[in-house]
Order: sequence, then structure tokens, then C-alpha cells
Amino acid sequence: MRERTRPPTHPGGILKRHYLEPLHIGIAQAALALGVSRQSLSKIVHEQRAVTPDMALRLGKAFHTTPELWLNLQ
Repeated sequence: MRERTRPPTHPGGILKRHYLEPLHIGIAQAALALGVSRQSLSKIVHEQRAVTPDMALRLGKAFHTTPELWLNLQ
């Protein structure tokens, strides 16, 4: 088996590159839709905060994924 040479991608990076950017959604707009503060979402997107179970539920519902996806990315 190959040894991992890079650290795993933070869930905030996945959120930014695979969801927010392709959909042309800003952090403030996404935070409003998720019902969280802009600062809270910004810290996740900028990889400064982990995804909580509550945030995983919100992200799962908003982007039609499972909460487990977001929690398992950490």
C-alpha cells in the first residue's frame, strides 16, 4: 500500500472548491442560507475550524449530501 504523502483535505476546502465556487455562492450568502454566522462559516472555509455535528447536518441538508460525509472528512 502506498504511503500518504500529503495531509488530508480539510472539509472547508472541499466546501469551497466543490460547492461554493462552482455555484458562485459567497460565504455570506451561504451562511445566511445555512442559518449560521458569516464568521463561523468563514472559519470553516478558511480551514481554521472543524465541522461540528450541527454544521454537518446543515451542510448535508443544503447540498444534498449526508452529514457523515462532512464529519468523515476531518
